Amino acid sequence: FHPFAMTTVMNIALLKGMELILHPKLELKRIVRDLVQRNVTIFPAVPMVLSQLTAFLKKEARVFPSLKITISAGAALSAPMHA
Repeated sequence: FHPFAMTTVMNIALLKGMELILHPKLELKRIVRDLVQRNVTIFPAVPMVLSQLTAFLKKEARVFPSLKITISAGAALSAPMHA
């Protein structure tokens, strides 16, 4: 896992007693399924994951009603991702 995730996301989630849903591989269908079925409220990811997920969702549109915030870190977002 990315060092940002280990030092901030995982430690804070464990400290606050939050459930973590970890994906050791980038399997977009599984990520989308978990976002919907497990009512994910916070989605931290590196820009590469967000970029690939955005491209995937253009083909397979979904709504994530429980998602409140997406956090990007570990690298700069590309210009198209700022919209």
